[in-house]
Amino acid sequence: MATTTTTTTSSFCYSNFQTSYSKRNPNSSSSSLHLLRTIPKSSLRKLPKENLKPKPKKKLVNPLTNSFFSNFSHQIRVDEIGLEILSIAFPAALALAADPIASLVDSAFVGHLGSAELAAVGVSISVFNLVSKLLNVPLLNITTSFVAEEQALASYGNDISLGINTSDQGFDDTSVLQQPLGENKKPFPAVSASLALAAGIGIAEAITLSTGSGSLMNIMGISVDSPMRLPAEQFLALRAFGAPPIVIALAAQGTFRGFMDTKTPLYATVTGNLLNAILDPVLIFFFGLGIGGAAISTVISEYVKNVFYCFCPSS
Repeated sequence: MATTTTTTTSSFCYSNFQTSYSKRNPNSSSSSLHLLRTIPKSSLRKLPKENLKPKPKKKLVNPLTNSFFSNFSHQIRVDEIGLEILSIAFPAALALAADPIASLVDSAFVGHLGSAELAAVGVSISVFNLVSKLLNVPLLNITTSFVAEEQALASYGNDISLGINTSDQGFDDTSVLQQPLGENKKPFPAVSASLALAAGIGIAEAITLSTGSGSLMNIMGISVDSPMRLPAEQFLALRAFGAPPIVIALAAQGTFRGFMDTKTPLYATVTGNLLNAILDPVLIFFFGLGIGGAAISTVISEYVKNVFYCFCPSS
C-alpha cells in the first residue's frame, strides 16, 4: 500500500511538472523532458578530475631584474646612431687588443733563447709600460676631447656659413663645400699642440729609460748578480728609443678619434705589428742579435706606425 501511494504521488508530481513546463515552453518536445528526467542526480554533483588538481604556483619574478633587462633591451636598438657608434667603437677596440698580441709575439720568439732572456723581457716591458703609460693615456684622452671640440666648432661654423642657402637673409649662395679644397681646410691648434707635447714627453721618457735602466732594475728588485740583469738592461736601453714614436702615435691616434676615425689607427697598428712579427725572427735568429733584436724590431715597427699616420690618405 505504501509503495502504491509513493508511485502515485511521484507520477502526479511529474504530470504536474510536465504540464507546467509545456505551458512555459510550448515549442519544446517531450524528449527533452525525458532526457532531463533520466539524468541521474549524482552525476550533476560530480566535478571533473582535472578541476580537482591543484593549480601550479606562479614563478616569482624579481622586479629589479625584469626592469633591468627590459631597459637594456630598450637601450640597444639597431638604428642609425647605434650603427655609427658601433662603427667607431669596434675598430678602436681591435686597435687596443693588437698591442698585447704584439707583446705575446715578442715573448714567443724570445722564449726560444732561454728562460733568463724571457724573464728579462717581461721585467723590461713592465718597467717601460710603468714609465710610459703614466702620461701617454691622459694625453690620448685629452687630445681626443680637444680635437673633437674643435671639429664640432668648425662644423658649426660651416653650417652658419652655408646658411641654409638663403640670400635674402644676408648669406652668400656659394657653399663652403663648393670652394677649392685648399680654402676649405682649417687649422686645429689642438692637433699641433698635442703632437709637440707628445714629442717632448717621448724624448724625456727615452732619456729616463736609457740612462736610468740600472736604477729602475734595482727598484724592481733585480740584483746585480742575477742572470737576467744584463739582458733586461740591454733590452730596456734599446727599447727606450721607441718611446718618442709611441707617444706621438698615441697623440695621432687621439687626433683621428677626435675626427671620429678609428679605422686609420687600426690600420697603422696592424701594419706595425705585422712588421714586428716579421722582423723578430730575422733579427733574433738570422742576424744573431738575440734579445736586442727583439727590441730593435719593436722600435722599427713603432716608427713605421708614425710614417703610416703621416702619409695615410685620411691625414
